[in-house]
Amino acid sequence: MEQLTVSLPDTETVELSILTSIDDPTNAPVILVLPAMGVRAKFYQPLAKVFAENGINCVLSDLRGLGTSSVRPSSKVDFGYKEMISDLEVVIARVKEKFPEQAIFILGHSLGGQVASLYLSKHPNKVKGLLLVASCSVYYKGWSGGQKWKTFMGIQVFPLLSRLFGYFPGDKVGFGGKGAKTALLDWSYLGRTGQFKIIGDDFDYESSLKKTSIPVFATIIEDDWMAPEAAIKNLYQKFHPNNPTTTYKLTKEIAGKPLNHFNWVKNSVSLVRRIKEWIATIPLR
Repeated sequence: MEQLTVSLPDTETVELSILTSIDDPTNAPVILVLPAMGVRAKFYQPLAKVFAENGINCVLSDLRGLGTSSVRPSSKVDFGYKEMISDLEVVIARVKEKFPEQAIFILGHSLGGQVASLYLSKHPNKVKGLLLVASCSVYYKGWSGGQKWKTFMGIQVFPLLSRLFGYFPGDKVGFGGKGAKTALLDWSYLGRTGQFKIIGDDFDYESSLKKTSIPVFATIIEDDWMAPEAAIKNLYQKFHPNNPTTTYKLTKEIAGKPLNHFNWVKNSVSLVRRIKEWIATIPLR
């Protein structure tokens, strides 16, 4: 994989990993993959390989705080969604420099899809489309039964722990890895209210999302308790009421094995082929 260093607005850096199409990389579309909470970009290398084998260039980028990001959250180092959105603005600009004539799409897994959606509410014309994979609003009413109340407890307790430690001790509680306090507070506000309200950012994301229209391909992973269908809808339905949205359910029958919030990455051949078909329906110029 080719590596590119991106200098971020606050002098921090992140590395992009690029795997180009085995067919015609100079004309192939580009998909930028944004990870889930607590997941390093290198985890998606098997997905990048499948994209390349299917004629699509793939770029992997860590979110702030993990992997090749020069930032590490601690009681003295904090950041939130605001900084992750700003990072994405610079990453997209760098991807456009690398692929100036090609159509660019963002694929956001879980938290990555939230960050991508917020970015696109500000910059809807920077890319050709958004792919949400197991990416949802964490509003607790998107779950049902006991999982609904388990989610509710998490969005109440996790902010308390974050304020106590000065960072989110996800590595200690078994959820999302060690994270930044403000990012967790942004996440928890969405979980309590169903609304995006980003700390330190006056931009009205909710109103802007309602006006934003961009092709969306939303993937539901069968038996994924971390991103049920109702919660996924609660995210993509924030876009314009007439937004062109395609939904796809990746099942164990299609993938050939039982699936969860993470292992679809290593069982993505059918999903990538369906994404390729979807991209073919979108004007790329």
